[in-house]
Amino acid sequence: VKARHFSIYFLHKKYGFTGGQLSKLYNTTRHRIFDICNLIGTYKRIDAIYRSELSEVESILDGLS
Repeated sequence: VKARHFSIYFLHKKYGFTGGQLSKLYNTTRHRIFDICNLIGTYKRIDAIYRSELSEVESILDGLS
């Protein structure tokens, strides 16, 4: 689940995919997409391990660009 949430988060925040595009891609609702992004934002603020994992994935993605 975490990998799916991370991919949704980065596709939206880093690469500019819209909620509508992501809802079609992941076969879910736009509301759920935005819930996931908000949830990750919350975890990022309160959980150091989660923040570290998110940062690690982001640095890998930055290396691919």
